[in-house]
Amino acid sequence: MINRSATLLTVLLTACGRDAPSQPEQPAVSYVARETASNVQPTNPLSVQLLVVSGPVRFESLRQFIIEKGKQCNAVTRAVLLGGLAGSDEWLVTCKDTGEWTVWLRSDAPNEVLRCSTECE
Repeated sequence: MINRSATLLTVLLTACGRDAPSQPEQPAVSYVARETASNVQPTNPLSVQLLVVSGPVRFESLRQFIIEKGKQCNAVTRAVLLGGLAGSDEWLVTCKDTGEWTVWLRSDAPNEVLRCSTECE
């Protein structure tokens, strides 16, 4: 009994000194749909729907929208409504693999997806 306890104690103490296997760093996910203290209101029916669904559903909906526009996005890590006016709403969407995109949801014109590093200016 004493030998077993000593062996177990030795194994535990030895394991404590080892580093845990490193995990790939995952981007932080934020389901916040508006910036803190923002009074932004949606003016497009699609934005209204996106704001009432859960974060994961909103992220997947926006990811699918980006892909349908011929762009790359393997996972959304952030999606924030930036503004809305007269049926046109602007969302800032961050994809894990391709970075930031501006998604325009419009009532009177085609919806758009723009790559922020090259097309958002």
